[in-house]
Amino acid sequence: MDVRPEHLVFYAVLVGLGAAGVVDWPVVGIVAIGHLLSSQRRFPRLREAGEAVEAA
Repeated sequence: MDVRPEHLVFYAVLVGLGAAGVVDWPVVGIVAIGHLLSSQRRFPRLREAGEAVEAA
């Protein structure tokens, strides 16, 4: 898996928000999975599902 630096920053901020209590951990997990799926390029259906989760 190829993770770009801007994605690492996104995940770091997301974990920081979870650690600070700004966002609940289940929400952190769902957003992280949605972001991961929407950024992948191999399987278009999974990307679409990830985009839908991210938008929710």
